[in-house]
Amino acid sequence: MGKRLTTPGLNIEVVPSPPMDLDFRWYEEIRDALLLRVVKGATRVLDVGCGDGEIFLSLAGVIGYGLGVDRSSSDVGKARVNASGRGIGNVEFALADATALPAGDNSYEIALCLGDVLGYSNLYGRRRQALLEMGRVLRPGGMAVIHCMNWTWEYRSSAEWTCFLREPGSGFVFCRVGRTASGRETSRNYAVVEGTPLYHWVSKQEWPVSPSGDQTSLDVCVNGPIPKQWLCYAGTSRHHRFTAVGLRRALRSAGFADVWITAFGATYDIAHKAGLLEAVEPLRQRLVQAEAEVIWKQREGSGPWFFATARKPCASGSL
Repeated sequence: MGKRLTTPGLNIEVVPSPPMDLDFRWYEEIRDALLLRVVKGATRVLDVGCGDGEIFLSLAGVIGYGLGVDRSSSDVGKARVNASGRGIGNVEFALADATALPAGDNSYEIALCLGDVLGYSNLYGRRRQALLEMGRVLRPGGMAVIHCMNWTWEYRSSAEWTCFLREPGSGFVFCRVGRTASGRETSRNYAVVEGTPLYHWVSKQEWPVSPSGDQTSLDVCVNGPIPKQWLCYAGTSRHHRFTAVGLRRALRSAGFADVWITAFGATYDIAHKAGLLEAVEPLRQRLVQAEAEVIWKQREGSGPWFFATARKPCASGSL
């Protein structure tokens, strides 16, 4: 446990945070092993929400042509620089929203949507539109590939989450996150007022370190009221994640057939809970490949992430 803020009427303590770099690296390598089995040899592939293009560019050598789209002009710019720097000419990037894809009807063989893009706050209330749009641009018989959080797993581990985040510069944001079993996540966010005892306390804490430089959160347990004058309301963000049942229902509702959903990542979580991460690290690559192989052959798995495929019917009404 961490330091306590002993101001009268307030009791905050830091709680342990997971080693974010290790777990995401582990999860992403399993995802990539599954992804390669799906896209290898495809002629035209679309990546919806491509970010900086790292995942898509890693697949450039096994596909014919690829188009990555993202609503962030900064990420699209980075993706183009990455492609140019590596001399990759068969993958392009464009600025676009997931609900208005810059592609004609029936024009792609595979449409990817990776990294929990459908759960992002900007698609809250619009994710069915995004799935319908993916269906529009896919050829009959084409495949949608969805990679997203397994909400049931995540919700059971923590129905509530309270943390501080760093703002650009020297600011901090206090977040109260509430989660429901149906997949809804609401975060009420407050800027920490500079010069207050709370600001002083947060700035003195030892934050989790990310070797890759990613932003980390300071997870806390709040056991008392925080004076209102120490915080300034900064808005509410909403996300809608998927359960297995919800993801299957959403894909079928958007017209897809042959829906396959598997969960993965349990290998890491089991090692983490057993305190064996350092012991198994030398075996990580072999364990990653083994979990991917078991999932691919047996078509089932368990863990905090979903990997799903679904086909656009070749004929209307062939669900």
